[in-house]
Amino acid sequence: MGKPKLKIALKIALSFLFVGYLSFKVNVAAIAAAVKHVDLSFYLLSTAIAVLANFFIAAKYYLLIKDSPINHSLISLVKINIISSFYALFLPSAVGREFVRWVKVTRNQTGRVSFAASIIFERITFLLVLILCGTIPLLMYGSIPALVALRMRLLPWVIAALVIIAALLSVYVSASIRSRAKSIVDRIFNRLPDKFNLGSFIEGIALSNMKPAYYAGIIGLSLVWQIFYISRLLMLTRAAALPLNPIDILWMGSLVLMLQTLPISFAGIGLREGAYAYLFTFRNLDLFILHLGIKSVSKSN
Repeated sequence: MGKPKLKIALKIALSFLFVGYLSFKVNVAAIAAAVKHVDLSFYLLSTAIAVLANFFIAAKYYLLIKDSPINHSLISLVKINIISSFYALFLPSAVGREFVRWVKVTRNQTGRVSFAASIIFERITFLLVLILCGTIPLLMYGSIPALVALRMRLLPWVIAALVIIAALLSVYVSASIRSRAKSIVDRIFNRLPDKFNLGSFIEGIALSNMKPAYYAGIIGLSLVWQIFYISRLLMLTRAAALPLNPIDILWMGSLVLMLQTLPISFAGIGLREGAYAYLFTFRNLDLFILHLGIKSVSKSN
């Protein structure tokens, strides 16, 4: 009993230290002024949506392990998702969260390699959803010069990402491509120990390990989760009285979330905020927020 309590106490202590560190790195007065003007009802609704979205993430992983030797209930996977979200605060975003999830789900279980392959498949399909949700809405803005320029800058990256995603998915679908990829990897990494045998890992990747309906369900749940995520952002913009429409939130939120998958920041901190600050300029929200700040200062004076 002592060890679990110690772990919980350590987690709480680390959380407080993390919040304390951030408090010295941000403008507390500016945050307090912003919070003062937040509509609490929309904010609480956004929080409720975020909590509910945990069940859709857990449902995806429940389908991933359903035909495998790994055994977890849906509620157990919800708990693991919350735990992995906590650890992600101290690890590179996306990669750190999924590593913790893999460790927690496969602890004292067999099928660790197959679950790692399943996680990669889920991440690939999720990135595909983000790319589509982040780029297709940009086509709906017609000839707005700033957004046309943004589309042109994003286009090469989108094409490259789609090609990479198609190549990775082909490894899951085609046995011949898996065999070819295995032979290439074996030649490149032939000096690695057996426990790091990437060739065997690639050989074990196959959609036949699960029912096709489950994979369709995983992609569908990714879309549903994205709807919940965009709804959550919509509530936050309503809480802050930002003049953004659902299409704005869809493409901005999807692009920022896609950027957060890069493991270059702890929990996406700084990367996420900087990306939103940049994208807000395309809808002239930098001027709007500055105007609100001036009004807030004048009222306080």
